[in-house]
Formats: sequence, C-alpha cells, structure tokens
Amino acid sequence: MLLKSLASLFCVAGAALLSQAVQAGAVSDVITVNTYLPGHQMAPGVVSSPTGEKLIAWRDETQNTYYLQRIDTAGVLSPNKMLLPFEQATAIATARSGNFIVVSRSQFSAQPGYLINLYDRNGNLISAPIRYSTNPNAAGGVSIAPNGSFVAVYSEPSPLGYTLFMKRYTATGTQIGYAIPIAQTTNGALLGGGGVAFDDAGNMTVTWMNILLSVPDVWMRRFDASGTPTNTPATVHSNTAGTQTGGSIAMNSSGNFVIGWCDNQPNTNIWNAYVQRYNVLGHPVNDPIRLNATDLPREPSLSVAMMDDGSFVATWNTDSAFGAPPGKAAIKARQFRSDGTPAGNEFYVSPPDGDSGEAANVAMDMAGNFVVGWQSYNAVTGYDAKIRAFKMDTLPPTQILINGQTVQGISGATDSWKYFKITVPAGTKNLSVNMTGSQIGDGDVYFRWGGYPTLSKWEIRPALNGNNEAFTVGTPPAGDFYIAIHGYSAYTSNNLTVRYW
Repeated sequence: MLLKSLASLFCVAGAALLSQAVQAGAVSDVITVNTYLPGHQMAPGVVSSPTGEKLIAWRDETQNTYYLQRIDTAGVLSPNKMLLPFEQATAIATARSGNFIVVSRSQFSAQPGYLINLYDRNGNLISAPIRYSTNPNAAGGVSIAPNGSFVAVYSEPSPLGYTLFMKRYTATGTQIGYAIPIAQTTNGALLGGGGVAFDDAGNMTVTWMNILLSVPDVWMRRFDASGTPTNTPATVHSNTAGTQTGGSIAMNSSGNFVIGWCDNQPNTNIWNAYVQRYNVLGHPVNDPIRLNATDLPREPSLSVAMMDDGSFVATWNTDSAFGAPPGKAAIKARQFRSDGTPAGNEFYVSPPDGDSGEAANVAMDMAGNFVVGWQSYNAVTGYDAKIRAFKMDTLPPTQILINGQTVQGISGATDSWKYFKITVPAGTKNLSVNMTGSQIGDGDVYFRWGGYPTLSKWEIRPALNGNNEAFTVGTPPAGDFYIAIHGYSAYTSNNLTVRYW
C-alpha cells in the first residue's frame, strides 16, 4: 500500500542483516488441517490478506459444520479453530486488518438466499448478517478492497434469462448505492461462479461463467472504484467451442491481473488449464498460457494467485489415468515471472504416490508467500483438508532479521536494492528502524508492511541525504515488515538495526 493508507495504520516518530536467507520453494511439508479425522472434511477454501495472513475454511461433513483457521506467513497454523455455524458456507475473504467475511447460503423456505457474515479478526460479528440476495441459487462471490470496503457478486433470474449483479458495502457493512448490473442474458443462460479482484485504487475485475445448455464460457468485466463499468463484457478465451469453466482471478496492487480457466475440447474427455495475462487497462497481454504439460482426463479445478511484482502461480488437480500410478489424482502447480515466462516446470504440491488430492485452491500475499489447500482422500480416514506452504522462486534475496539485530558492513551500487524482513508479534508498541553509515554515497531506506518496497510503493521513506536515516513506528500491526535499502548512489559500510518492543 502507498503512503495514503499510512495514517490509519501507524504513528510515525522521527525521520528517516545477515542471519538466515529466505528459501524459495516449499517451506513446509503437507499438513493435515483438521484434527478430527473420522468422516469427511471437505471443500477447503484458502484466502490471503495482502500483508500475509491466510485463512482456510472447510466443512466437517460428519459434524455438519464448518471450521476456519488462520495460517501465518511461514505456513504455520494457528492453534485455535473458529466454529462457523452455517447451513452452507460458499465463499470467504479477508482484509489487511484480519477482519474476514464468510458468505453463507440459507435454504430455509421462509428466508432463502445468501448472507454476508462480517467478522473481526477474533471471530466476533461486526454487524448482523447481511442478506444480499433472496435467490437460493444466486451463487457468486465476495472480495475485500484495500480500504476494507467489499463487494458481493450474485445472479438473479430475469424474464428472458439471468442478470449478474454486484452490491458494494463499506467496511462496516453499510450498502453503498444500488445493485450494479454486470451482465445480462436473453437466451436463458445462467450466470454465476467466477470471482472478483481489486487493485490499490479500488478498481475491480469481475469474472463469471455464462452457462447455456450446460456448456459454459468464461467472461470478465472491469469497473472503477465507484462501480462504473470501464468495458463491455468480454470472453476471456478466444476458443468458444467446447466447454470453458472456472474464471479464477488474481490481481496485484497496480492493477495487472491474470485469469485462469479450464478447456474441454469438443466431444472428447481431454481437458487443459490456461491463464491469460492482462495489463492495468484490462487488455490481454500476449497469448494464453497452457499450464499442464500433458492432457488431463477431467476438469482441472484451476486456481491462480499473484504477488505484487506481477509474478504468479497456478494450481490444478491432475489425474494420472493417462500416466502412472493409474487412477491417482494429485495437486500440481507452476510458477511464472511477471512477464509470463515460466519460473520452472510444473511440480507436485501433494505427493503423487500419497493420498488422492483434488479441489485445489491457492492464496498468496504481496510478498510471494503462498499456501495451497485441497481435499485429500484416504481409504481409512476419508477426506481431509490439507495445506502446504511455499515461497515464489522469483523472490529477490531477502535476509531475515531477529529483534534488535544489527547488520554491519552493508554496501550497494547505484540503483541496487538490499532487502530485509522482520516479523512483528501482536501487541507490539513500537518498531524502530535505524541505518547509519559513512559519508560515502547515499543509501535510502524504504519500509513497507507485507510487501517488498519499490520506488513507487512504500509506507515510510525518510529520503534524507547521506546514509543516516531512522524512524519509529507506533503500534504496528502484527505481521511481516520489509525494509529495503536503495542505492541512490553507491554506498559502503552501512549498518542497519531493527528493533521492536
């Protein structure tokens, strides 16, 4: 986030490492989230706040309820599970603050429809549940903007088909204006599914499926922060033959985004997974990218996530009916650089010779930490909710700091960057950053919560001449803070101390 959001998060006083290198790739083994093993634990959904914290929610079929649990930026599960007392939960979203939304579906004939349940980070309801649609089959999704406001997308029947709407709300759940139509059909086609993504300015992109005679296509439309459309509805894919499903979307703070979908060739059982890159204007960038190396015999259940520099990852479930061992489904993923070139080959998230895996979801923060969640099947325990944590292979070298550590002898060339990270616990009163150095050159400190600083994206930047810069942050939120030293001109022998108390 830029400095505009700083006032509500920090009190800044003053002006303005070498311990353990961050490792790219997997940072955890496969973790079973549910502690109650008998029966089926189904349909895990994973989301991330921009600043790092993830949430996973899943359904316990045996106990007929839902649970939600937090995951920190290192992929470690919170010891506390939150019980979600819903008949059916259909979507989750989380904000920078840790507040989160659960969309629930009610099928009671007296009060059918979909409700927004808005919670603070401790699991307390912020407002009474908001019924945004009385259609028991409205479907749709929810997403939270950087300022905490949010939108709900849903479909309603119309005389000749369906209309897809969105409703906008403040961070406390007050509706903003009227429902905004996104798309409408006149041929009886059903509109639903897909997702919503925001950039830092509040501009959004909505994706959905247009389903006619059970043959869907994937569509998208862009809106500005006021909810005004900036383009007409458009198909994501150029191939309109066969079946196109999905519409998973991921966007960075600048407004670049990717949309993923699954393609079934006509009259075959061959499926493939694709992503299309878009620029901030919503225009396609280059051709679609095929993800899977070999054809798949069933729908891949694709999910995508993007870090702030535009690098992205896609996950999908594969089925080895075309390979070995036969009949074993697994979760695969592939990483891409910001220009769309692969950062390596596809890889297994879940072991190919372990429990069967399906229904993968991926969630990533601005700094490239991501978690994949899926449901696995074991003949003894049934279905379980699993996760595995990763870091993008595209991350720059980053040095992890411990509280009070001084890193000495830092040097950098003109226009170079040195990156550091410190994790601050909840309840911290102050966080100080202090760089000292010689009179040679000019190193500038950049500071950002949850993401790598750049020349245009930072929350504190003293911008002083020389190599002596310091500041203190009051009541910082819990999470990861990134400190960068940019070489305004070449500098040598700087020292950096970061401390919280």
